[in-house]
Formats: sequence, structure tokens, C-alpha cells
Amino acid sequence: MTPNRITSLLSIPCYRIVDGRTQYGLLDCQESKLRFHKRETGEESIPIYKIESADINEEGGVLTLTFLSRFGLLTFYCDSNISKERATRLVHAIQGEIEQHRKASYRTTPFYKVETQAQVDDWKPDTCKVEVYKQEMFIHTPDREYRIPATSIKELQWRSIFRSLVLYWQTEEGTLRALFYGLVARKLHAYLRALQDGSIRGHWTGSLRSTLQWDVLLVSSSKSLYITTLSPISILFSSLTQRIPFETISMAKYGIRGLHLQSLAGHHYHFIPHKSPLFNARRICQHFARFGRTYAKESVSTAYRWLPTREIHRGILHIEEKQLRFSYHQRDREDDCWNYQQLSRDDDGDSNKEFLSLRAGVESIRIQPSKGVSFLEYFHEKTKLPHHRLYWQELSTSAKKRIVHNAVAHIHSNRLNQNLMAKLLFVSGKIVVQPLSSSKVTQFTDVSVEFNTPTGRYTFQSYISPT
Repeated sequence: MTPNRITSLLSIPCYRIVDGRTQYGLLDCQESKLRFHKRETGEESIPIYKIESADINEEGGVLTLTFLSRFGLLTFYCDSNISKERATRLVHAIQGEIEQHRKASYRTTPFYKVETQAQVDDWKPDTCKVEVYKQEMFIHTPDREYRIPATSIKELQWRSIFRSLVLYWQTEEGTLRALFYGLVARKLHAYLRALQDGSIRGHWTGSLRSTLQWDVLLVSSSKSLYITTLSPISILFSSLTQRIPFETISMAKYGIRGLHLQSLAGHHYHFIPHKSPLFNARRICQHFARFGRTYAKESVSTAYRWLPTREIHRGILHIEEKQLRFSYHQRDREDDCWNYQQLSRDDDGDSNKEFLSLRAGVESIRIQPSKGVSFLEYFHEKTKLPHHRLYWQELSTSAKKRIVHNAVAHIHSNRLNQNLMAKLLFVSGKIVVQPLSSSKVTQFTDVSVEFNTPTGRYTFQSYISPT
């Protein structure tokens, strides 16, 4: 692009000094690049993701723009007629681009890094370095570095005869392509399929047990699991990367023998991680247990029930008027229903905030709704379940007295809609009500009683009879 075709509102006339020579031109930020359009020799640019910081200073009445990049410090001097406000707008725009790229691609340790023979762009075989990150991929050739964001991937072509992978991605220059071979190609196919879903969440190596047992790579995206074989013999005749969408997983079981998955179609997968089978099998379950279809109703959510037997079942959780219902996706299982009168909360300050933790008698219930915290807040607001249920007949006399004696209670008549503040006394095995006001509640009226103690808030249903 030549200087007379630049029409950026954020372009700044400036100059820089290189090897004692002054170069004049326009500095702007477009297409995720910092670009300097020199009057004499055309454009030079640097991608925003290679810039660490951008600052503006004033030295001797001259506005100075400095950029710390991977190549060193870049310094530009603004023309004397440029206002500080205008130069600041450009710097802020660049700082915003830098922050956006940092959020989109948090480059720490790559999921996959390899040096291999490949053909990039011009189809000339060359040694290149490949790095795959959470939301992007980099190809480093001797002449150039290619950045491939997840959103720029257009197509993946697997050539079975040559066991090779062709990657097509979109750039400002047009569509570019790269060709990879052998085992590297198979691994990249799994990683790139995950990138096409938006991002890579995790990866594991292990064995896939079926008729035979193969070494495989399992990659988790935000929507699916991808499995590709790594065993040299299996590569000759096994199928390409298998995709298991999260929405098709109906049941999973994890343990020291790895992970067993069952799909809605009845397919079974037995994956044994090479390292820490129990820990990593559970980690994989945590990846897909957050996924679910979105329902418009506040009271309905895709959910996963975690059982003490280390089984996880996918289904739909319904918050109904009088009960909580979990419908399994497996057709051969009946719904689980719990009446609110038999449920109590089983969570505390240290509990996982993504789980609905309940107890029904001796049964422990752990359900993870895909709607997350908002669904749990709606459930607790609607049901107002207690943390514990005490059965009066099962309490000892001393326990009864310790709970209710001398407690100040709020008593509400359910039938007459009357309220009464009273003191409760435990006398001869009965609760005696001493009103603290002139209001009276009709005898034999069904009432709700609520009072606070140092150990918590108590509520119960009862009735008042004459003494």
C-alpha cells in the first residue's frame, strides 16, 4: 500500500532516526498492525501481538512515541503541528489492540511444539517450528513467522494416501496453506479440529481400548473431544481423528482404570491416560460437564449428576412446584424425583459453587447444572431449603430443651394470616408459648414458627392448642 492511499483517521505525521538518517512518513494502526508509511521506500509494519507496550512522552517540546517490541525499542517523533491529544488517541488505540490480543491469546506453555519438515505457502519443503496454543497456532519458517488465529482457519484436508494434512487459513494477503506429514500431521489434525471449535481446553496422551489397544492423543475443545491414534502400526489402517461431541455423551465413569464414555447412540470409549489415570480421567469429565443446551425457562437446565460410584450421568434438571426432577438422557433409566420436604442443603462456604449439593435422608445428591451459578441462585431463592432437617421425635429431651427453651419466635397463622411474637419455653416435654404482645392466635390454628439461636435459624410447622 502506498502512502497516498492511506486514509486512517489515527495516522500521525512523524519521523524516526535509523543509523543516523531521518526517515519521514505516516504512523498508524490498522488491521492489527503498527504501520509506518515511509515517503521514500513504502510501508514497514509490525503485528500488534509482537508489541509489549506503547507510551507517549514529551522531550524538549517534541512528542515522542515509544513502542517496546520483541525486536527492540521503536521510537517515533511527531511533527511539530501534531497536538498531544491527537497523538494520545493513537497510543490509546494501540494499547487497546495490545490488551485485546493479550486476552485473545494468552501465550504461556504451548499445547504442542515440534520442529518438522513442512511445505508452507510456496510449497517448498523446509524445516519449520510449529507451536499450538489455546486459541492460535504459529508456524516459524527460516524466512517468516505465520500467526494463525482459530478464527482464520478455513479448511483442513486430510490426504489418506500420503498420510498428510493440508491447512488453509485466511490472511490479509489472501488464503495461505501449509502441508504436514506423518505423525505430526495426525497430531495437528486433532489440535486444529479443536481450534476450529474456538479454543483448546486440554490434552492427554493414553491408550484407547477397543478390539485392540492403541496409543492415542485426546484433545478437548469447548464443544468436543478429539481422539487420534499415535501407534505406528495403527496409523497404517486406522481411521482419522474421531470426534465425540459433548452433547452426545450420556454417561461417563472414571477411576484408576481410566475413563469410560457412553454415547447416546450406544458407542463406548475406554481411555486410559498414561499419567495419573484417576486424576486425569476426572479432569476430562470436568471439561465436558460444563457443556449443555440452553433452555429459555429459568427452571430448566442441562445437568450432570455425579454419583458416589464415580459415575456421571447427563440429563435435564427441572425445578418444579413441589419437587426437583432429574431426567436421564439414557432411555432405560427412570427419572429421579425428590420432594422438597425431604431435601436439605449440603453445602457450605468451602463447597464448589458450580454444584447443587443436597441431601435426602442418607442420600447425597451432587448435580452440576450447565447454567451455573445463576441457576443455583434461582433454585435456592425459590425453594429456601434448610441446611439440616431435625426430626422432633428422634431428638432427646435435653436436645429439645437446648434448641427451643427461652427462644423468641415469630409465629405466623397460615389460615388466618395473623402474626405473633412469643417466647418459647420447654416444659414437661411440651413447647409453651408466651405471647410478647396483646395479639392472640386462635387455638388449634396451623402455624409456622421461626426463631434464631447461636447455632442457626430454625423453622417448623405446628399448631397451638389450649393449656
